[in-house]
Amino acid sequence: MNTPTKTRFGDSMRLSVGMLTRIPVGNVATVAGEPRLVGRAIMLAPLVGLVLAAMTVVLVQLLRVGAALAGHTTTQSTLTALLVATAAIAFTQWLTRGLHIDGLADTADALATPGDAEKKREVMTFSREQVDKPI
Repeated sequence: MNTPTKTRFGDSMRLSVGMLTRIPVGNVATVAGEPRLVGRAIMLAPLVGLVLAAMTVVLVQLLRVGAALAGHTTTQSTLTALLVATAAIAFTQWLTRGLHIDGLADTADALATPGDAEKKREVMTFSREQVDKPI
């Protein structure tokens, strides 16, 4: 196939976004079987992650400005920060279809488990075997 480089880059980018997010990118099934395009799509994954991070930063800043405009005082700042952080995590998880929520859950399990490192690893392994797909 002698397709222009620009189009092939676009196909790789669409494939990467389609694999890592719920953002609609059209039908990528026609290029998903081409190893070179899949390889490029994987190489573009950090760029997709950067875009997701930028979108999350924008959301956090908007929520912080909204909280400030609503007149939240410093006594409420901890609660406000907790709500903003929760919204940021929820937004990122929704946008990525819960891609790494199992890792987040394993980390929380390990941090909440008393005991030595071996016990924490056992808890993380157990939860991975029991949970198929949280979202």
